[in-house]
Amino acid sequence: MTKEQLQKEIDKLKCPDCKGKFGKVEDFNLMFKTQIGPTGEFTSYLRPETAQVIFANFKAVLDTARMKLPFG
Repeated sequence: MTKEQLQKEIDKLKCPDCKGKFGKVEDFNLMFKTQIGPTGEFTSYLRPETAQVIFANFKAVLDTARMKLPFG
């Protein structure tokens, strides 16, 4: 489907909880953008599953480290 076709189908739907309309269809990238190289001159993209550990361990790091932000 094109974005326009998909938007038409989504516009037919309503939120089951609040009965409101859904937002517009947008392109987005699930990959994590990062800079690589000695000077950061090259752009690369990481697969999302490679970055899970920074989210999964956040609470553990917060509880066992300095107990306050920032920590590195």
